[in-house]
Amino acid sequence: MFNSPYFYWLSNQILFQVNCETYNKARQHQRTKIRALGRPTLRFFCVVAALQINTKEATYWPPLLAALYFQGEYVQTKVVGLCSVGALLGFGAWFIKEPSFEPAIGFITGIGVLAANYWPKKSKNYASNRRKGRKSFDYGNNNGRFVIGDGELKFETSWSKAGGDSIHVYNDPASIKGVALVQGVSAINLISNAISYDFSSRSRTPKEGEIVVFENSYGNFAAILVIDIKDNTREDAVDELTFEYVINPNGHVDFT
Repeated sequence: MFNSPYFYWLSNQILFQVNCETYNKARQHQRTKIRALGRPTLRFFCVVAALQINTKEATYWPPLLAALYFQGEYVQTKVVGLCSVGALLGFGAWFIKEPSFEPAIGFITGIGVLAANYWPKKSKNYASNRRKGRKSFDYGNNNGRFVIGDGELKFETSWSKAGGDSIHVYNDPASIKGVALVQGVSAINLISNAISYDFSSRSRTPKEGEIVVFENSYGNFAAILVIDIKDNTREDAVDELTFEYVINPNGHVDFT
């Protein structure tokens, strides 16, 4: 029965119907937490298994994989991993017995699915411990905050959208005592007395090419030169701030 053409046809029909139904169900219930990469990966793996139906013992795979297709991230990860290992073993044995193009493609696909499913994902970092450097970050995320330095040299900078070539910066974070706008100075190493600028306002709005000076709660100073500002409401694809910064330790005010 399981080797009959009718069963092959029936397996393909079940795979198609279950995939369609579960996909539509998941579209209606967006609260289901499913890994974005895993969904197309598992669909691709189901297709690969379906292509092998008429040649090897993959007849049982498509309905099983499709039935668990949208059952949650944990189950999905386990199913994809288990089936990928099975595919690697099966395609490997097949290739050893009958070297050809099909088992080689299946084996490579199994490796790719395992890598996509278990490869560590690098999370975005909104901090830099170095005393100087150049950074870019999406100020639409992480409440617009980016931390430079650490310990007594920690400056938790806070930003928000202003315009295509300007951006708001605030002294709201607990580590920030004051923020001042430096005008008429084109480079950080030209600032000779950071304390001489006006720190009286909660917020400042620097433009591209302008410098902001921060004083933290320990009396140390940092200077940030705004390099580039992207605004997704003004023809840019993302909200992004690019800046250069220098942290001056020991309460020094001279950046020259």
